[in-house]
Amino acid sequence: MLACRAALAAALAAAVSCGCASMEPDAPVDPSTERQILDRIEKMGTLRGVELEENIRMLGEFLGGISVPYMVDALRSHGNPKVRGGVASSLGVSQDGRAVQALADAAAGDSDTGVRLTAAYSLLLFRDARGFPILFEALRSDDPMRRRVGIDRLRELTGLDHGYEPQAAPPRREEAVARWEAWFKEVGPTGASASIRGPRRSATRQ
Repeated sequence: MLACRAALAAALAAAVSCGCASMEPDAPVDPSTERQILDRIEKMGTLRGVELEENIRMLGEFLGGISVPYMVDALRSHGNPKVRGGVASSLGVSQDGRAVQALADAAAGDSDTGVRLTAAYSLLLFRDARGFPILFEALRSDDPMRRRVGIDRLRELTGLDHGYEPQAAPPRREEAVARWEAWFKEVGPTGASASIRGPRRSATRQ
Protein backbone atom coordinates (compact mmCIF):
# COMPACT_ATOMS: atom_id res chain seq x y z
CA MET A 1 0.00 0.00 0.00
CA LEU A 2 2.82 2.41 0.86
CA ALA A 3 4.54 1.60 -2.41
CA CYS A 4 1.28 2.29 -4.26
CA ARG A 5 0.92 5.63 -2.51
CA ALA A 6 4.50 6.50 -3.38
CA ALA A 7 3.92 5.70 -7.04
CA LEU A 8 0.80 7.82 -7.12
CA ALA A 9 2.60 10.64 -5.34
CA ALA A 10 5.34 10.57 -7.94
CA ALA A 11 2.82 10.59 -10.78
CA LEU A 12 0.87 13.45 -9.27
CA ALA A 13 4.05 15.43 -8.67
CA ALA A 14 4.99 14.98 -12.31
CA ALA A 15 1.54 16.14 -13.41
CA VAL A 16 1.72 19.21 -11.19
CA SER A 17 5.25 20.10 -12.28
CA CYS A 18 4.26 20.07 -15.94
CA GLY A 19 1.13 22.10 -15.29
CA CYS A 20 -1.16 19.14 -15.93
CA ALA A 21 -2.97 19.28 -12.59
CA SER A 22 -5.15 22.18 -13.69
CA MET A 23 -8.74 22.29 -12.50
CA GLU A 24 -9.86 22.87 -16.08
CA PRO A 25 -11.78 19.78 -17.30
CA ASP A 26 -9.96 19.69 -20.64
CA ALA A 27 -6.44 20.19 -19.29
CA PRO A 28 -3.97 17.50 -20.46
CA VAL A 29 -3.06 14.80 -17.96
CA ASP A 30 0.22 12.94 -17.78
CA PRO A 31 -0.34 9.54 -19.50
CA SER A 32 0.92 7.48 -16.56
CA THR A 33 -1.37 9.37 -14.18
CA GLU A 34 -4.28 8.89 -16.54
CA ARG A 35 -3.65 5.14 -16.67
CA GLN A 36 -3.61 4.93 -12.88
CA ILE A 37 -6.84 6.90 -12.61
CA LEU A 38 -8.61 4.73 -15.19
CA ASP A 39 -7.28 1.57 -13.53
CA ARG A 40 -8.53 2.70 -10.14
CA ILE A 41 -11.95 3.50 -11.60
CA GLU A 42 -12.19 -0.01 -13.08
CA LYS A 43 -11.15 -1.57 -9.77
CA MET A 44 -14.26 -0.09 -8.16
CA GLY A 45 -16.05 -3.08 -9.66
CA THR A 46 -13.99 -5.70 -7.84
CA LEU A 47 -12.52 -4.21 -4.64
CA ARG A 48 -14.23 -4.72 -1.30
CA GLY A 49 -13.94 -3.50 2.27
CA VAL A 50 -10.86 -1.55 3.29
CA GLU A 51 -9.30 -1.75 -0.18
CA LEU A 52 -12.43 -0.24 -1.73
CA GLU A 53 -12.49 2.55 0.85
CA GLU A 54 -8.83 3.26 0.21
CA ASN A 55 -9.47 3.42 -3.53
CA ILE A 56 -12.38 5.82 -3.01
CA ARG A 57 -10.21 8.09 -0.88
CA MET A 58 -7.27 7.99 -3.28
CA LEU A 59 -9.42 9.02 -6.24
CA GLY A 60 -11.51 11.54 -4.33
CA GLU A 61 -8.88 13.15 -2.12
CA PHE A 62 -5.36 12.53 -3.38
CA LEU A 63 -6.13 12.66 -7.10
CA GLY A 64 -9.39 14.58 -6.87
CA GLY A 65 -8.54 17.60 -8.99
CA ILE A 66 -7.26 15.43 -11.83
CA SER A 67 -9.59 12.45 -11.54
CA VAL A 68 -12.97 14.21 -11.31
CA PRO A 69 -13.62 14.50 -15.09
CA TYR A 70 -12.82 10.80 -15.52
CA MET A 71 -15.10 9.85 -12.64
CA VAL A 72 -17.92 12.01 -13.98
CA ASP A 73 -17.62 10.19 -17.30
CA ALA A 74 -17.70 6.82 -15.53
CA LEU A 75 -20.73 7.81 -13.46
CA ARG A 76 -22.59 8.84 -16.58
CA SER A 77 -21.68 5.94 -18.85
CA HIS A 78 -19.96 2.95 -17.23
CA GLY A 79 -21.85 -0.31 -17.64
CA ASN A 80 -21.01 -1.71 -14.19
CA PRO A 81 -23.19 -0.31 -11.37
CA LYS A 82 -20.48 -1.15 -8.82
CA VAL A 83 -18.11 1.13 -10.68
CA ARG A 84 -20.75 3.86 -10.91
CA GLY A 85 -21.47 3.55 -7.19
CA GLY A 86 -17.78 3.67 -6.34
CA VAL A 87 -17.10 6.80 -8.34
CA ALA A 88 -20.24 8.41 -6.91
CA SER A 89 -18.71 7.93 -3.47
CA SER A 90 -15.37 9.33 -4.62
CA LEU A 91 -17.03 12.37 -6.15
CA GLY A 92 -18.65 13.13 -2.82
CA VAL A 93 -15.28 12.88 -1.12
CA SER A 94 -13.70 15.15 -3.73
CA GLN A 95 -15.93 18.15 -2.89
CA ASP A 96 -15.29 19.35 -6.43
CA GLY A 97 -18.13 21.46 -7.81
CA ARG A 98 -17.83 19.83 -11.23
CA ALA A 99 -19.32 16.66 -9.73
CA VAL A 100 -22.63 18.14 -8.57
CA GLN A 101 -24.73 17.91 -11.73
CA ALA A 102 -23.51 14.41 -12.57
CA LEU A 103 -24.42 13.28 -9.04
CA ALA A 104 -27.84 14.91 -9.31
CA ASP A 105 -28.47 13.19 -12.64
CA ALA A 106 -27.40 9.81 -11.25
CA ALA A 107 -29.46 10.25 -8.09
CA ALA A 108 -32.55 10.98 -10.16
CA GLY A 109 -32.11 8.61 -13.06
CA ASP A 110 -29.54 5.83 -12.68
CA SER A 111 -30.98 2.41 -13.49
CA ASP A 112 -29.53 0.91 -10.30
CA THR A 113 -31.14 1.73 -6.94
CA GLY A 114 -27.87 1.42 -5.05
CA VAL A 115 -26.16 3.89 -7.36
CA ARG A 116 -29.05 6.34 -7.00
CA LEU A 117 -28.80 6.21 -3.21
CA THR A 118 -25.02 6.56 -3.18
CA ALA A 119 -25.20 9.49 -5.58
CA ALA A 120 -27.89 11.11 -3.42
CA TYR A 121 -25.75 10.80 -0.31
CA SER A 122 -22.72 12.26 -2.11
CA LEU A 123 -24.91 15.07 -3.42
CA LEU A 124 -25.95 15.88 0.13
CA LEU A 125 -22.28 16.13 1.11
CA PHE A 126 -22.29 19.20 -1.17
CA ARG A 127 -25.31 20.48 0.82
CA ASP A 128 -27.49 20.02 -2.24
CA ALA A 129 -30.99 19.19 -1.00
CA ARG A 130 -31.94 17.32 -4.16
CA GLY A 131 -30.50 14.23 -2.49
CA PHE A 132 -33.07 14.09 0.31
CA PRO A 133 -36.10 12.68 -1.58
CA ILE A 134 -33.90 9.93 -3.01
CA LEU A 135 -32.78 8.84 0.45
CA PHE A 136 -36.40 8.87 1.55
CA GLU A 137 -36.89 6.12 -1.06
CA ALA A 138 -34.50 3.94 0.92
CA LEU A 139 -36.68 4.30 4.01
CA ARG A 140 -39.54 2.70 2.06
CA SER A 141 -37.43 -0.17 0.73
CA ASP A 142 -38.43 -3.80 1.26
CA ASP A 143 -34.77 -4.50 2.04
CA PRO A 144 -34.06 -3.98 5.79
CA MET A 145 -30.36 -3.37 5.13
CA ARG A 146 -31.18 -0.62 2.64
CA ARG A 147 -33.57 0.93 5.15
CA ARG A 148 -30.82 0.81 7.79
CA VAL A 149 -28.32 2.48 5.47
CA GLY A 150 -30.86 5.13 4.53
CA ILE A 151 -31.68 6.19 8.07
CA ASP A 152 -28.05 5.97 9.20
CA ARG A 153 -27.03 8.36 6.44
CA LEU A 154 -29.87 10.75 7.18
CA ARG A 155 -28.95 10.76 10.87
CA GLU A 156 -25.29 11.32 10.01
CA LEU A 157 -26.14 14.24 7.74
CA THR A 158 -28.77 15.99 9.86
CA GLY A 159 -28.71 14.56 13.40
CA LEU A 160 -32.44 13.81 12.95
CA ASP A 161 -34.41 10.59 12.61
CA HIS A 162 -38.07 11.67 13.04
CA GLY A 163 -38.76 8.45 14.92
CA TYR A 164 -37.88 6.16 12.03
CA GLU A 165 -36.86 2.62 12.96
CA PRO A 166 -35.89 0.34 10.07
CA GLN A 167 -37.19 -2.79 11.83
CA ALA A 168 -40.57 -1.31 12.76
CA ALA A 169 -43.82 -2.53 11.23
CA PRO A 170 -44.63 -1.04 7.80
CA PRO A 171 -47.36 1.34 9.07
CA ARG A 172 -45.00 2.82 11.68
CA ARG A 173 -42.22 3.17 9.13
CA GLU A 174 -44.56 4.94 6.74
CA GLU A 175 -45.65 7.36 9.47
CA ALA A 176 -42.01 8.23 10.12
CA VAL A 177 -41.28 8.69 6.40
CA ALA A 178 -44.28 11.02 6.25
CA ARG A 179 -42.71 13.04 9.07
CA TRP A 180 -39.44 13.24 7.12
CA GLU A 181 -41.31 14.45 4.06
CA ALA A 182 -43.34 16.95 6.08
CA TRP A 183 -40.11 18.31 7.57
CA PHE A 184 -38.60 18.66 4.11
CA LYS A 185 -41.68 20.48 2.85
CA GLU A 186 -41.75 22.77 5.89
CA VAL A 187 -38.09 23.85 5.83
CA GLY A 188 -37.78 23.79 2.04
CA PRO A 189 -34.63 22.98 0.09
CA THR A 190 -32.74 25.94 1.56
CA GLY A 191 -33.52 24.98 5.15
CA ALA A 192 -32.83 21.32 4.48
CA SER A 193 -29.46 22.21 2.96
CA ALA A 194 -28.63 24.35 5.97
CA SER A 195 -29.32 21.39 8.26
CA ILE A 196 -26.65 19.24 6.61
CA ARG A 197 -23.49 18.78 8.62
CA GLY A 198 -20.09 19.34 7.03
CA PRO A 199 -18.68 16.97 4.42
CA ARG A 200 -16.05 14.37 5.26
CA ARG A 201 -13.39 16.81 4.06
CA SER A 202 -13.16 20.45 5.07
CA ALA A 203 -11.43 21.64 1.90
CA THR A 204 -13.69 22.39 -1.04
CA ARG A 205 -13.10 22.98 -4.73
CA GLN A 206 -15.37 24.96 -7.02
